[in-house]
Amino acid sequence: MHKYVISQAARLECVLARLAIAPVRAARLDAGEALLFAHKVCLGCPRTAACDRWLRQSADCAIESAPLASFCPNAAFFQRCAAVAEAYQTV
Repeated sequence: MHKYVISQAARLECVLARLAIAPVRAARLDAGEALLFAHKVCLGCPRTAACDRWLRQSADCAIESAPLASFCPNAAFFQRCAAVAEAYQTV
């Protein structure tokens, strides 16, 4: 069970990295509650194979791409993170 929890947490971190979202930005959403909830969602996610396939795709796959949004229950969380990161860049 311990290895499963670690691998799920690492998978979420990989998605953040793949989307160029700094974990510290993700942690700022809702005072950290959004990231905590996203981790909980990942822990119970039955779509890890689809996630692993998405992570192996070419690096130019954007967050709005159908694959991520079509299988990931955390897609809205990642979109929020990306929007916050973009807002910080325009300031």
